Amino acid sequence: MCRTINLTSLYLSKTSIRKGANGQISQQSERIRAYFGALELSRDFDWIRLRASLLYASGDRNPYDGKATGYDAVLERPLIAGAETSYWMHQSMPLGGGPALSMRNGVLASLRTSREHGQSNFVNPGLRLAGIGADLDVTPRLRLIGNLNYLTFDDMAVLAALRNQTFRSKTIGTDISFGLHYRPALTQNVCSTPRSRRCCRDRD
Repeated sequence: MCRTINLTSLYLSKTSIRKGANGQISQQSERIRAYFGALELSRDFDWIRLRASLLYASGDRNPYDGKATGYDAVLERPLIAGAETSYWMHQSMPLGGGPALSMRNGVLASLRTSREHGQSNFVNPGLRLAGIGADLDVTPRLRLIGNLNYLTFDDMAVLAALRNQTFRSKTIGTDISFGLHYRPALTQNVCSTPRSRRCCRDRD
């Protein structure tokens, strides 16, 4: 029996020179060259779908060299690696004064003050994500969702400059989440998705 493997992939690059608007950290014009890639494989076994996800957003290696290589987006709405239940993607991550590490309902570690009012910031630590997950269609009305994602920064130079300290590890931690998707009327017009999630930080 032949089973289909589903593949979803995306690759983006950003190259430009930003003049007139200085970088948040370097306070100078920046030459932007940043990259983003995402890949998700899934396979169906009757009522069970297994998923494996990879995501990469380039980080900046030197916040003061006039080269901005950390990837950022204007607006985010991630649909990968169990985004609907993930702790990392659903919570804004404060850094402690100034910009947030990441925005609510976003996956990028963009170090922006605001998604709607702040400009894109291409001097950021970037992100690497590797995850597995499963969707179980128990009934036509009820789906169980589980995800486990391992997250690290791409480069720590920007965070080291902002916090004025040295970091020994790029690891963010492990994001574990579970959820239920209930459609009482068998349509997407009325549905409920309670979730339970936790991000466990790895110790150095």
